[in-house]
Amino acid sequence: MKRFPECETINRNPIITCEEKRSKMIFKNPNQREVCLLRVDKCGIKEGLRCDYALTAEENIEEFYIELKGCDVSDAFSQLEASIQKLSDDAYKHPKSCFIISTRCPLDGPQIQIMRKRMQNKYQAKLIIKNREYTHVLN
Repeated sequence: MKRFPECETINRNPIITCEEKRSKMIFKNPNQREVCLLRVDKCGIKEGLRCDYALTAEENIEEFYIELKGCDVSDAFSQLEASIQKLSDDAYKHPKSCFIISTRCPLDGPQIQIMRKRMQNKYQAKLIIKNREYTHVLN
């Protein structure tokens, strides 16, 4: 993932939190690996579509992209796609996980299934959509 030292927080904390208004993403880091959390919005990428945060952990090529959103999931999807294209070392091959944490949205349905399939097929990315709060454990 591209680096922006002035926008990064690097630590080995057992819990890393990304929060905005009423949406919250929590990463549990039980092995306390070194983690780089990048503030993408208005820091790493200042113009155009972009997600809120991106995260990578040492010795792991997986990239994590996080969008904390109100209710417009299709807009969040576009922001994640744009961020992958701008930040990923290899947008089409490296494994990725993308998270949309919304205050309110349908968690399933045809539109969501199309987004999930597109993310997987085009970017090798797993798309996870949750309401309000989600916790992901870093292996």
